[in-house]
Amino acid sequence: MHRIYYAGSEFITTDEVAVEFIGFAVDLAKRGSAVAVRVPIVDGDVHLVTFVIGPASQIAAEPAPEIAEVDMGDALERLRTARDDESGRRSFAIYDESSRSFIDEF
Repeated sequence: MHRIYYAGSEFITTDEVAVEFIGFAVDLAKRGSAVAVRVPIVDGDVHLVTFVIGPASQIAAEPAPEIAEVDMGDALERLRTARDDESGRRSFAIYDESSRSFIDEF
C-alpha cells in the first residue's frame, strides 16, 4: 500500500494505483493539461476521491507497508484507461458499494 499526499491531505491506496496516479500526473504535466480523475482509496472500505491533476500538481507518495493490500477490482484498469485517454473524459466512474464494482462511466 501507499500513502498519497495531495493538497494537505493524505490518502491510502494500493501500490499499483499509486504508480498509475503519479505517472498520470507526470504525463499531464508534460502535455501542459489538467483533468479531474477519480482515484480509488482505502478508508476502511474502497472509496473514490476526485483529484484535479495537472502541471502545477504537488503530489507525493510513500510506501505504507504496515497496511495490508486490498483488491481494487476494476478501479486500477479504469485509472489506466483514463491515463491513456488524452482528454481524461473516461476518468470518472460510479462505484456501487453493494456489489463492490464500478457500474458506469459518465
